[in-house]
Amino acid sequence: MVPDTQEQTLLRQQTVLARFGEFALKSEDLDEILTEACRLVGEAMGTELAKVVELQPDGETLLVRAGIGWQPGVVGHCRLHLRDGTSEAYSIQAAGPVISTDITKERRFRLPAFLIDHGVKALVNVTILGASGSPPFGMLQVDSREPRQFTGGDVDFLRSYANLLASAVARLRMFEGIRRSEARLRASLDRQEAALETGVIGFFTWDLPSGTITADKRFARFYGLDPDALAGGMPLEAIMRHIHPEDRAAVEAGTAKALQSVDSYVKEFRLIHPDGAIRWVMVRGHCYAQAEGRPICYTGTAVDVTALKESEAALRRVNEALEARVADRTHALSEANARLQAEAAARERVQYALQQAHRMETVVAHLPIGAGLVAPSGRIIVGNPEFQRLLPRAGIPSTEPLARTEWLGWHPDGRMIAPEDFPGARALRGELALNIDFLHREVGQSGHWRRVSGIPIHGEANEVVAALIVIVDVHQEKLASERQALLTREVDHRAKNMLAVVQAALRLTRAPDTESFIRAIEGRVAALARAQTLLSADRWAGADLHRVLEGELAAFLGHEASGPQARLDGPRLVLPPGAAQPFSMAIHELATNAIKYGALSAPTGRLAITWSLDTGCDVLRLRWQETGGPRLEGPPRRLGFGSRVLAGTLRDQLGGRIAVEWKETGLVCDIEVALARLRQAAPI
Repeated sequence: MVPDTQEQTLLRQQTVLARFGEFALKSEDLDEILTEACRLVGEAMGTELAKVVELQPDGETLLVRAGIGWQPGVVGHCRLHLRDGTSEAYSIQAAGPVISTDITKERRFRLPAFLIDHGVKALVNVTILGASGSPPFGMLQVDSREPRQFTGGDVDFLRSYANLLASAVARLRMFEGIRRSEARLRASLDRQEAALETGVIGFFTWDLPSGTITADKRFARFYGLDPDALAGGMPLEAIMRHIHPEDRAAVEAGTAKALQSVDSYVKEFRLIHPDGAIRWVMVRGHCYAQAEGRPICYTGTAVDVTALKESEAALRRVNEALEARVADRTHALSEANARLQAEAAARERVQYALQQAHRMETVVAHLPIGAGLVAPSGRIIVGNPEFQRLLPRAGIPSTEPLARTEWLGWHPDGRMIAPEDFPGARALRGELALNIDFLHREVGQSGHWRRVSGIPIHGEANEVVAALIVIVDVHQEKLASERQALLTREVDHRAKNMLAVVQAALRLTRAPDTESFIRAIEGRVAALARAQTLLSADRWAGADLHRVLEGELAAFLGHEASGPQARLDGPRLVLPPGAAQPFSMAIHELATNAIKYGALSAPTGRLAITWSLDTGCDVLRLRWQETGGPRLEGPPRRLGFGSRVLAGTLRDQLGGRIAVEWKETGLVCDIEVALARLRQAAPI
């Protein structure tokens, strides 16, 4: 049964998410936020140890930035390297949640010394994302001093928590960037103020009757003019030519208005230097007039405000970027809140299915089939031990990209079953999917056959609130069916071959009388029967060559006073099933010829059979050598049945080569058969 505290655990985790979100929005201290994050996540997960590990700017070093439950000298001091193979380094490189329920069984990584010193036995961690296009900030890890089974709900909670933490880190970093920009702007303004106070201001006088302007060297530098020429006086038109074309009309209009009103003048505009550089200046002037009100001159100052303008532009860009980032974060938080609400609604819909599952859990716990309940998201809610053995995942294959490639199924017409048509996916759409066979093949392992059914479970409003998935291990059933079909085909094939060989033996055997004919036929059929017996004894895996030869020559291999007439010498070798009977027939014909006409027909005759196997190309080489028998005068005048059998079996049927020499001392027959081709042709 699911523990009664499950709903309390979910409520506690949601409460911690809300509390941390409020705290992160109020605090401006990153270390304070990270430490509070560790404290709250430890409270939610019921552990004494939690930490935030930060990836340093070098991209290779990890720092334990914050944590709870650790001895002095760990937080803010302990550094790890990605090459060290520790659990923290593995987690950063895995870029996804990492769970280790029992460290003593862990083989993916090793624990750093400080985790061992603190008695850590299990851990779970998630990545804290960085800004878009940036490396991750680090990872959030919960450590347990006891082995612990972390659930899929724990991982989902930690992911949501890490996303809130990533948002808080991004917000503080943005504010830090703004403060740096403001500091630079203040420094720029301070420098300008200092320039004014120290006299870094250009002064000018405009004599209206003559239309000339005289100014100091600072004014000349602002405009990019010759200081000496400007000190002696330059026409107004020469000055106006350096004003940016887009600003010139406004400057001329402002000047005309100031002359008409005999008033002060303040204007900011751009200047173009001879080298093409653009500078901003702020000009202040005051008009002096005669008693009758006619203006006679204009005096004023010019200040280079380029730095101020650039700072203002930079500040505008920063503010725009901040507004965009805040809008993005607000949108992300809204989406996260919507997802939380959707998940809460989904949990309510699944509650009915959970109640049903609790009632049936005791019943299905000991069933020899896998039975599990699946939420609309594809997450497995509950499953009996057999279900967990057959599907050790958090979700059904149709919702997990990696698992989709491990489950292979076919429609009756031979087409592959797409993930969206898997029984679980169909059941969650309200369809009934029964008894669909899949080949489950994990990476690096052989496949196993499973029979899967999906049954939808409807709520009070007839909506699908869950699905019952049933998985049956039918691997042995499939193998037995395939073996039965194979044996049926093999028996049929062997029977046809046997009948064909017997038919050929009957048709081609010649004898002077009925009794001789019967003996010849019995010998050849007996050779086939011996080969059949050897194949049957080894479950049609093949026939031992030594035993095939012994079956034909047993009477000549005994130890007599003068020694055995036949000698066998070669390594242990198993003939493929398809080669056993043809080879046995050929040996029988050679033995029959030796007994009737060759070395075994005389007491002094000897037969030596030697063989070897060329392992490089899997070729059998066998020599049949007779000596001490009747003297031979050469090959026979005509080829008998035995010669035709040798050619028909070894050369035509097995694709081998035969070389026969009728030496004066006795028959020598060299046989060569390529076994590799016969092994490939053998049924599996």
